[in-house]
Amino acid sequence: MQMISIAAAATILAGSLCAADAGLLKLVMPDARIMAGVNVEQAMLSPFGKYLMTKMQAGDSGPMQMLQGTGFDPRRDLREILLASDAKQGNSGLVLARGAFNVSAILEAGRLQGARIGSYGGAQTLSGKDPDGLLAFPDATLAIMGDRASVHAAIDRASGTVGLAADLADRVRDLSSTEDVWFVTLNSPAQLPLGPAATVLKKAQQASGGLKFGATVTLNLKLTAESEKDATSLANVFKMVVGMMQSAAQKSSEPSPAAAMLRDLVATSDGNVTKISLSVPEDKLEAALK
Repeated sequence: MQMISIAAAATILAGSLCAADAGLLKLVMPDARIMAGVNVEQAMLSPFGKYLMTKMQAGDSGPMQMLQGTGFDPRRDLREILLASDAKQGNSGLVLARGAFNVSAILEAGRLQGARIGSYGGAQTLSGKDPDGLLAFPDATLAIMGDRASVHAAIDRASGTVGLAADLADRVRDLSSTEDVWFVTLNSPAQLPLGPAATVLKKAQQASGGLKFGATVTLNLKLTAESEKDATSLANVFKMVVGMMQSAAQKSSEPSPAAAMLRDLVATSDGNVTKISLSVPEDKLEAALK
């Protein structure tokens, strides 16, 4: 079972002004370093969210496709997704989903496709070609996916009292209460699989941010650097990259939509924090993706 396709899809969905589901947060490993969340239920109130969900359904060939074969419709049955990782090598982390799941139908569909059915801690489990990957259903409203050890540990935490570290818990509460799609990493974002973009973020030690959907889609990022000088340098790098894109667009007979959208990007620094903001009309963003 692959986490990547669901994780990638989760980062482009939208959410609400409600804090993250407390029941999901309780299952997150206490030493988590990276977290992200999205409220799919609220996303479906946005035309852009509906568009992205349609794209996700059309392009996914993993667990989501199997779920849809059981009558599961993420546009109707999925409420929230939470992702968490301790960033340790060998652990894929967790994808936690709150929704309405027909567990018996999902298990049967998995069995017909050669998956192994089992149980752990009162939860029904399903494992596919990857023997270390596991999908678990503690009840009909909760799905947990990840590597076997992480899923087992999450199920065990359901009856425990240990929670997230205070600094991460505070950030998650604040972000999930004000942003639609949000993320926070206590590690340098340069360590994330961001391709060439990771090079730009080398001076950042931590990062957080989110998206808000509406008539205008707004992106807000905060990058924490070691010093005020590094934060200023980060802001200048973003300005330089945008400037280069704008220059290239002016020379091109077919300017890229990305260059047009990034024209309004604002990069500033405040102490050791770099702030990035960008607002794009929803219709223009959807047209650019098409």
